[in-house]
Amino acid sequence: MAGFLTVVVVANYLSLIEQGWYYTFLSVAAMYSIFEMGLSAVLVQMSAHLFTKIRWANQGLVEGRGAKEFASFFTQAFKSFTRMAIIFSVVMLIFGSLYFYSKSSDDYGWIMPWIFLVVFTAANMWMLVFFSVIEGGGKIKEVYWVRFLQGFFGAIGCWLCLYFGFGLWAAVISPLVSAALAVTWLLLRFPRVLENFQKNNFANDFAWRERVWPIQWRVAIGWVGNYLMSQLSTPVVFYYHGAAAAGQIGLSLTVAHMVGVFSQSWFTQSVPEMARIVVEKEWSKLSSLFNKNLIGYGVTFILGSSVVLLTTYFLQGTDYESRIITRSDLLFLFVFVFFYHLNLGFALQLRAFNKEPLAWIAVLGGAIIFTGTLLFVKEYAITGVVLVMFCVQILLIFPMTFGFWARANKMLRQEAV
Repeated sequence: MAGFLTVVVVANYLSLIEQGWYYTFLSVAAMYSIFEMGLSAVLVQMSAHLFTKIRWANQGLVEGRGAKEFASFFTQAFKSFTRMAIIFSVVMLIFGSLYFYSKSSDDYGWIMPWIFLVVFTAANMWMLVFFSVIEGGGKIKEVYWVRFLQGFFGAIGCWLCLYFGFGLWAAVISPLVSAALAVTWLLLRFPRVLENFQKNNFANDFAWRERVWPIQWRVAIGWVGNYLMSQLSTPVVFYYHGAAAAGQIGLSLTVAHMVGVFSQSWFTQSVPEMARIVVEKEWSKLSSLFNKNLIGYGVTFILGSSVVLLTTYFLQGTDYESRIITRSDLLFLFVFVFFYHLNLGFALQLRAFNKEPLAWIAVLGGAIIFTGTLLFVKEYAITGVVLVMFCVQILLIFPMTFGFWARANKMLRQEAV
């Protein structure tokens, strides 16, 4: 709900040009998912497997026969995220600044907001190591509660920034609040969690290269493809058609993906449970859980997208109508987003086996969509971009994903017996 209200406030207090800069900022900053290389998702799965042999003790310490292995695992995860956050900061500050400078004319009011956005995005990226390990360790409700608070207070901060006329600084508030809340939560609930790292500076009881990297590189490839499909269209439209057009597609994509992410929570909340079911080899229970999530996802998405599309009818003739793409383009966009998040649900289920056989499909689809976007964006603008996304998803990505998911699901169960 906070996300949808943010969209309304953005449309109310930013000009169409500022809206374009705002959403392009967020889309470019979202490249952190490429630098993170899917490690957070893998850590949730790996941590869930490790916690079948350990349990949480006092203030973030762990105990059990697998505690030494966990310490090695946590040490290497911590170092990996530290490196990735630093690399992200350096690359984004240099190349992101050059990108925005090429389209800024004589107005450089974007520079400081961009610098702080990169810094706090990197901080949140670094905090993912704690969120992922703790979530995989069974503290699902607690992690989701903290994320809810991050979203809630981040949204309030964003609204206040917009209301008082701080413009692009509104994009900085959410990651700033998220980082502050994450640190506060760790200090209050898991103040000794870093002792798991400090006690194991030189041990190699967890074979990172053999157990994490074979999964991570596939997830990373998939995330690159997903970024190309879900985020890159806004910066491309910004580059070729300016901030106004970027604002329209940026806001529309945000709304569509909000519906998708909310609906996909049916899958994501079951990730640790699916991992444990796979360890126990209870296949009927796995199928039952996935089918339940699938139905919940479909119903939730259809209801959410229907409400949004219905709302656009009431926006006709108002100033808000110019803030989004046309209704026909929006319908095609919702269909694309529905299958996009459904494909992610398929990947999450297979990830419970510590496998990532669908990653190459996401890369292939993302590369084709990106290429098609570059070919059609100049002449056909937003409509061309949306139709490329829709056609590639319907004709290629989803059929291939479903086919390979069904085959891999059957094969992995047979191999596990």
